[in-house]
Amino acid sequence: MGTMSQSSPHLGLALGGGSVLGLAHVGALQALVENSIQPDILSGTSAGALAATLYAFDVPVETIMEEAYSLDWLRLAQPTLSARGLLTNERIESIIRKYVGDRKIEDASVPLLITATDISRGVPVVLDHGDVALAVRASCSIPGVFRPVEIEGRLLVDGGVTDNVPIRPLLDRHAAHIVAIDVLSHRYRPNANPQNIFDVLNNTYFIMIQRAMRTHADQAEVLIEPDLSHFSSADFRKHRDIVQAGYEETNKHMDQIRALSVRKQPWWRQWSI
Repeated sequence: MGTMSQSSPHLGLALGGGSVLGLAHVGALQALVENSIQPDILSGTSAGALAATLYAFDVPVETIMEEAYSLDWLRLAQPTLSARGLLTNERIESIIRKYVGDRKIEDASVPLLITATDISRGVPVVLDHGDVALAVRASCSIPGVFRPVEIEGRLLVDGGVTDNVPIRPLLDRHAAHIVAIDVLSHRYRPNANPQNIFDVLNNTYFIMIQRAMRTHADQAEVLIEPDLSHFSSADFRKHRDIVQAGYEETNKHMDQIRALSVRKQPWWRQWSI
């Protein structure tokens, strides 16, 4: 399909950021696939951008789940000599290239919007064209932790800094109905007893994005908020449980989502014989 059609999309799906907790999106996508729900447009921030991209490029949800179960910090982060970040997340870029190749955002089978933050100007940036793997990496670049990514002359970091649940890009594209998944809604408090550097870095991240949480959330007709407060945001050991929590919470809203996904015919067609 590639480029977006001229007509407004019917059902939009926004996947929010949340580090390890973003694995819940994989379970949510599984629930949608099992119920034959196909979004017409996707937006994603950080971990949500990673999940949305794999889905938008037709990677089977079973494959996405297998990849999710294999993730850990050693696979995702490497030390860097850059003065702009402690680590580099180039391996996130490599995950996208593994399944998608060197393709562009506009090549996605489902129209895709990836949210990042221009760290020089402090504004959100919606990426809808260009190298998709690089865009996802930018959206996942926690400032101060991961090295920023330069795209088209802009220095970009994690989209969660300015728009952690990217509903606004879907509204701007005039999506008729919006379903949003917020994996941080039950996790406003940082880890009370950080055990390692990743706990400390993730606490910094969550404190930083609290102001960006729930932006425009009331404009989503279905807001899915799995309770992940009992999981560590930096611990991949519970990834199967996090995926399952996203799956179960999404299924609780399935009747609402199914109703939104139905395209209503114009009144004159409803009367046709």
